[in-house]
Amino acid sequence: MHLKKRNRRTNPFSAAEIPPEIIEISADLFPGPIEAHLEADPEMPNEQFLVLTARARGKPKELVQRRLEWHRRVLKWMPDANIRLSLTSAE
Repeated sequence: MHLKKRNRRTNPFSAAEIPPEIIEISADLFPGPIEAHLEADPEMPNEQFLVLTARARGKPKELVQRRLEWHRRVLKWMPDANIRLSLTSAE
């Protein structure tokens, strides 16, 4: 997993801080490079959340199903997860 820091206001962040189960779920559903960074809502800068950006291939309907499965599995494992998933086209 490639980690990327989005801006200078975010806290230092490393792969060791991402629960291994989240990495496993993400890699299972979206094989390939995944970037991770912290973001904050401009209206609530003290509230940060993790954003995982995965490159995905497939038909739109299939991608929606895999994304829903990602959310289901992450929330089952960690109900209060403050994690977002962003997909970009790998094609």
